[in-house]
Amino acid sequence: MSKELFEAVVGTPPPSTVDIAAIIRRRRRVRAARRLGLVMAPVAVSGVVTAAVLVAGGGGTGAPVHTGQPPLATSSAPAPELTAERLRAALAEAVAAVVPDARWLPDGQPPVLEPPPPARTHPSAIVACDAFGCTVAAPSAPPTTDVSFSGSADLERGGSTVLAMVGIHTSRSLLDCDDASFANSSCTVGSSPHGYAMATRAYRPSALPDGMTGPIPVVTRKVAIELPDGGVLQLAVNGPKDPTVPLDMVLTETELVAIADEVVHRLTG
Repeated sequence: MSKELFEAVVGTPPPSTVDIAAIIRRRRRVRAARRLGLVMAPVAVSGVVTAAVLVAGGGGTGAPVHTGQPPLATSSAPAPELTAERLRAALAEAVAAVVPDARWLPDGQPPVLEPPPPARTHPSAIVACDAFGCTVAAPSAPPTTDVSFSGSADLERGGSTVLAMVGIHTSRSLLDCDDASFANSSCTVGSSPHGYAMATRAYRPSALPDGMTGPIPVVTRKVAIELPDGGVLQLAVNGPKDPTVPLDMVLTETELVAIADEVVHRLTG
C-alpha cells in the first residue's frame, strides 16, 4: 500500500508528541558517560567514589554512602635511617634531659661516632677494636665485631669525670645474660622505662685499690636496649679516674638506664 493510499484511508496522522531528537541526544550522552567511566575507572577510584556520593547523597549533604568496600590502607612513613649523626644528636638531647648538670668534655659535644677501624695484624695475633675495647685472636681465627659505629668521650659532673661509650650493635646477644661469666660481674634482664627489652651489667674489680676499705665498688656499667630494626644500642660508663670517687656519685644505674632509654625513644619516636 502506497503512502498516498494509506493517508487517503486513515487520514493524515496527528503530529507526534515524542521528542525524538531529545531521546537521541540523551542516549548519546549516556553512551559517552559510560565510555568515560570505563576509561577513568582503573586510574581514578577515588573519583568514582566521590561521584557516587554526589549522586546518591545530593551533593554531599545527605547521609554517608557506604560503598561496601573496605577503606584503602594508608602506609605509615618509613622510619628515618639510623645514622651516626642521628644517634649523636639523640645522645646529646638525652643527657641534657636526664642529667642537665653534666657536661661533655672538652667542648660540650658528645663523642663522634665512627665505624670500627680495620683490625691490626701482629705476628702472632689479630686485634680488632671499637669504643668498648679490643678483641685479640689468633690469625687462624681472626676476631670480628658486630659494632656498626661507636665512640667515646669524657662526661664531667660534680667535679668528677667518667668515660662514656656508646655504639650500635647488629647482634642481639647483649640483650641476654649468657655471657655474664666474668668474675665479680652481674647481669639483669628486664624492660626499659619505655618498654624496650633491656639488659644491664655491672663490673667490679677483683680487689680494692691499695689504701681503700669497704665493699668493692662498681667500676663499669653497661646498658643494652633493643632497637626496632633489630639492632641494639649499648651505653657504658667507666668509673671516675679518681678511684676514691664511686661511680654512683657521678652517674647512677637509674640515670644511665634513663639516658639509654631516652636515646632509643628519640630515635624511634
